[in-house]
Amino acid sequence: RDGTNVRRNWDGLRTTWRRGRWRVDALAMQLVDVEMKGIFNDTSDDDRVLGGLYATADLGQQGLDLYWLYAGFDDRLTIEGVADQRRQSLGARYFGERGPVFWNWEAIVQAGEHGDQDIEAWTVATNTGYRFEVPWSPELMLSMNVSSGDSERDDGKLQTFDALYPRGNYISELAQFGPVNLY
Repeated sequence: RDGTNVRRNWDGLRTTWRRGRWRVDALAMQLVDVEMKGIFNDTSDDDRVLGGLYATADLGQQGLDLYWLYAGFDDRLTIEGVADQRRQSLGARYFGERGPVFWNWEAIVQAGEHGDQDIEAWTVATNTGYRFEVPWSPELMLSMNVSSGDSERDDGKLQTFDALYPRGNYISELAQFGPVNLY
């Protein structure tokens, strides 16, 4: 996804498998270092990698996503300092609509290493709403989002959730905050 006003380019592979209601994507990518001068001289950055499996089930008016993502980021700066980071995210998302009611619920747990420290992070994000069946279809929606943050520096654990590559306006159009250490 795009960062705030910055496009991200990736070199990599993606393959898709379909069976019945399921679609599974497997991906392996490296971030591209964009050279500002010259042409055809961009290179892959093996210090920033992303890979994983993403499965989606089409359940008619509902859907289910299950995924595992691996992110490698050398020299990552966090509250625990600068270190090579290897983070795995295991997530599930349930979404859909039934009549005027709609929902989008997602939960993710993260594990891995930041240098010699363990990563133990998580998030839960929900949107649940009601669409009124009147002209202009106004909606009333409740959104609740919680993301873990690091509770104690130098305790051997990095507990800050990392959305990896969130869109710029995750919470509002202001684009200042992402889902990190958030209630």
